[in-house]
Amino acid sequence: MAALFAPKDDGSPEQTVRVLIVAEPGSDARWLEPMLANAEAGMFVAEHVDSLDEELIAHARDRFDAVLIDLPSGDHASLEETLRLTRQGGFPPVIVINHTNVPLSGVHAVHGGVQDYLLRTSLSPDVLVRSISYAIERDRLRQHAIAESERFQAVINANADGMLVIDQEGVIQFANPMAEQLLNQPIAKLLGTHFGVPVVNGEATEIAIYRRDGSGGIAEMRVSQLRWAGEPAVLATLRDISVRKAIEAELRSYRQQMQALSAELSRVEQSERRRLAQLLHDDLQQWLVAVRIQLDMISKGTNGTTVAESAGRGLELLDQAIAVSRSLTVELSPTMLYELGLISAIQWLGRTMQQRHNLAVTLDAEELTQQPTEELRTFLFQSVRELLLNVVKHANVDEASVTITSDKNEIQIVVADRGQGMDVTRSQRRPDEGSFGLFNIRQRLEYWGGSFEVDSQPGNGTRTIIRAPLRAHAVASQADDAEASTNLADSPPRKAADASSRPLRLLLADDHPSVREGLAGLLAQYPTIQIVGEAGDGMEAVRLVRELRPDVVVMDVSMPGMDGIDAVRSICSEWPDARLIGLSMYDAPYVEQAMYAAGVDAYLPKGSPTDELISAIFGERLGHGHKSR
Repeated sequence: MAALFAPKDDGSPEQTVRVLIVAEPGSDARWLEPMLANAEAGMFVAEHVDSLDEELIAHARDRFDAVLIDLPSGDHASLEETLRLTRQGGFPPVIVINHTNVPLSGVHAVHGGVQDYLLRTSLSPDVLVRSISYAIERDRLRQHAIAESERFQAVINANADGMLVIDQEGVIQFANPMAEQLLNQPIAKLLGTHFGVPVVNGEATEIAIYRRDGSGGIAEMRVSQLRWAGEPAVLATLRDISVRKAIEAELRSYRQQMQALSAELSRVEQSERRRLAQLLHDDLQQWLVAVRIQLDMISKGTNGTTVAESAGRGLELLDQAIAVSRSLTVELSPTMLYELGLISAIQWLGRTMQQRHNLAVTLDAEELTQQPTEELRTFLFQSVRELLLNVVKHANVDEASVTITSDKNEIQIVVADRGQGMDVTRSQRRPDEGSFGLFNIRQRLEYWGGSFEVDSQPGNGTRTIIRAPLRAHAVASQADDAEASTNLADSPPRKAADASSRPLRLLLADDHPSVREGLAGLLAQYPTIQIVGEAGDGMEAVRLVRELRPDVVVMDVSMPGMDGIDAVRSICSEWPDARLIGLSMYDAPYVEQAMYAAGVDAYLPKGSPTDELISAIFGERLGHGHKSR
């Protein structure tokens, strides 16, 4: 009361209390004014009305701090009307003053919402002021409690977890909106019903839920104790963990797939090891042993065979050994993929599929705007090979197509067949039985930032789409490029000499010292040939041509840094008079075509007869794509 009516420093009241006095029609409640005026503390402003109209009721709290209702007759109907007013939201606190002592009326009035019930016979100014002060304070506290309750209720209603209060009998006493959603039951129907699920304090359990849209899910339920309406109860919180459970299931599936893939890769690795070992033992080693026998016969002159016969047989065996090693090298790592690019490698792959598996592959490919990086190029080649092998193993057809398109950002490869198709969902659940597998293709493409699609139905063929970002192809350093493009005509040009006037000046370029040594020893037997230099890579070959101005260059295809194809192209652009001869371990049309396109005069597989190499050096054996002199 001191806080409500505390005086100011000048003695004036701190607060003015606005009071509405309501009297029954025909009665005079002005007797209350002197009582308020004689109060020792506070300043009251009173207003009289005979009845409350709707507008006054609606704005009563804005205009008044308290309402005094005078009931001289103690009529029960008048009291009920008063209680009706107090139940309306926003009405100021009500104090009833009765002139007669009606048994239990005061208790009934207070229970009905009246702040105080006073008898006129025992009323004094201090009692009236105290009653008004307490009524205003109690009302303020009640309004504060209502606001706090509304805020708390808003928090509960907005909670992403469902909340249930369950009594000791297992009956739901409270449910929030999220619980309504998770249990697919309106709150009104939940209240008073048995929950039906055992609840144990402190434990977390999972329960099945069925949403309004008909979908099912899983909720995690956690239980804690509380008291509700003075009785022991439990609070059950429900959290929808369907997404988490789906992710966990997907992770388990991925782990299983990775384990299966790891086991399959290990099996394939061991199988490939056995195959290579058998190939080396049954073919290459046998040819080499046979060559040794022939050489041993030459050294001992046994069996009556001539040296020429034994040497000729040895050469035949060496040719077969070289052919086996070439085939093995291509299988292990197709060199044309790194030398000629992805499309040429897939062209070779198509021919191989036709030869080995009787699968005719149609390739529709446009020129790439740029080559993918070496690592991505290898992966794309392996992926296409795996997809074509899947056609061989599963499609039951003898035709397939590969379509390659690209723009400046992306390459797209489509492998299609018209075979028996497959169940796509099954292929996504587990790795294929092959060595690479659709699962691995998809995972690697996601790593590259690409995508993999499989469009297939049983009986309707299969169409797989690989999309991968193109990235800048690794090139030689700027310093190397500058050196390779240095103008070879800085010194006066020199025509290739006639073999009859002086020895031909020859440059050997091969990254294997043993091959260079063997060729040098072979050519040293010809006095009309002078070896002026040797290079171990393409960049060195370009530099030596610029310095030495040879008449003939014998160039290997596969070399580190700048390969033979790029080196030939660079030399031809600056020193067209040199005769260029290409050599390669790969007796393949695509390599020969690439070398002729670069500018060689002749192309020979390594291991060709010596006479063919000598003829090419002297210009007596020119290939179909040689440059005109």
